[in-house]
Amino acid sequence: MAYSRKISADEAQKNAVLIDAKSLKMFPDVGKEFRLKVGKKSVSANVNNVGDAFYMHLFSSLVFRKGQKVSISKGAKGAFELKISK
Repeated sequence: MAYSRKISADEAQKNAVLIDAKSLKMFPDVGKEFRLKVGKKSVSANVNNVGDAFYMHLFSSLVFRKGQKVSISKGAKGAFELKISK
């Protein structure tokens, strides 16, 4: 399973990735912390409800910038990986 999108100005300001409702089922329950591999590092993340939308927040110093493409994949063993490209 994978989820990809381009970071918007709003997402960059919130430093979070918008998760659309149909892709929400790929992630752990809302508010539940999970591990996400980013390059060689492993960071904590969670998906929270903000108003009428869902956002994935990372517990790290990583900063999302407008226009970046992010791809989040979930492996067969339930491990998550985040890739960022320009």
